[in-house]
Amino acid sequence: MLSSNNTDGLNLEKLFFPRSIGFIGASHNPSGGGFFVRCLKNRYRGPIYLFNPRLSGKQLYGYEIKSSILEISESIDYVILAVPARLCPKILEEIGQKEVPFVTIFASGFREVGNEDLEKELLHIAKNYNIRIIGPNCIGVYNPKGSRYFAFEQSRKSGNFGGIFQSGGIAQNLAQLGVSYGLYISKFISIGNALDLSPVEFLEYFLHDDQTKIIGLYIENLRFIEQGRNFMKIVQNCNLNRKPVILWRVGYGEATKKAIISHTGGLAGNNAIWKAVGKQTGCCIVNNSNELAERFGGFQEILEEMGFKDTDLNKEFIRYISKAKSVCTKPMFCVMLKINEGFEEYKSRYKFKLKLLNRKIPIYENLNLTAQVLDKLNTYREFLQKHGKYPNN
Repeated sequence: MLSSNNTDGLNLEKLFFPRSIGFIGASHNPSGGGFFVRCLKNRYRGPIYLFNPRLSGKQLYGYEIKSSILEISESIDYVILAVPARLCPKILEEIGQKEVPFVTIFASGFREVGNEDLEKELLHIAKNYNIRIIGPNCIGVYNPKGSRYFAFEQSRKSGNFGGIFQSGGIAQNLAQLGVSYGLYISKFISIGNALDLSPVEFLEYFLHDDQTKIIGLYIENLRFIEQGRNFMKIVQNCNLNRKPVILWRVGYGEATKKAIISHTGGLAGNNAIWKAVGKQTGCCIVNNSNELAERFGGFQEILEEMGFKDTDLNKEFIRYISKAKSVCTKPMFCVMLKINEGFEEYKSRYKFKLKLLNRKIPIYENLNLTAQVLDKLNTYREFLQKHGKYPNN
């Protein structure tokens, strides 16, 4: 794997592959510091250190809780800071004294609620101690190869799909959704307000990361003009180097601007600007308006009435589709329309999808999504051809 070394010498290896992790604010609260401990317990292979002065000396998931990070002599590569926003500056000072290089700040209550001064204070402390911040208002890193998780029961299998998301919820959902489509994760990063580390730095990392082959972005805003220029350059560079970037740009229309401001404290950009970004950089601009095609219900019952009572539809469809794939000289996509709701139907569809994915046949749940994917692939091909990067063979 190539490490990321961008223009300012930033190296993110200790973030994605830390030798040790600290949790400040660890507790039994499943929505607070305890959430992250539970995500990593019995999964992360390095040393784990827990800190909370209110619970000093007690145990959490078999780990002893210390009062302060300054109590231990061991070095820590990465800290998850899960305390209220007002306490973050003081604790960040202690983290800096401990010479921790990377910190994810979980708390909200900063720029998104008008508390810009608190963010400025954090940034001043971080620069003074050479700390790089992920967040605030985020859940950090998912890297199955490095035993890093930000949700329960996430897949341990690593893949080639990298992602950068300003929403932690979206990051969690897409990690699960990707697996259901046979698309496994290289690294996902939830960046929240992106006070310090921005999409630009992580795109630079993905550009040099041998494991990552395709990049997904969920962007609500960029903080300033120069960051926008750098964003354009690195996105184009990724695309030209055959690492296609899929950008989910939210905030189309005035109705969502207040929601965006409340989430990240930034301003939503103009739609025309983002469409131009897609055209100039070669990235695919997508949104969240997928429609589900319903209610061809009763097909199994009809077959039974016709005398095919014991027919395994999954098995028969897979057999014929696989046969067609073996003789087809063109790309093949399968559209599996949703038939009905229910656990048994879900299990059946899941098995069907896995069988086809193992045969390298992409499968989608509606015609609109399939058409959109084909359109984006064709647009990306045209971009590569325009710049002389598309192979002739």
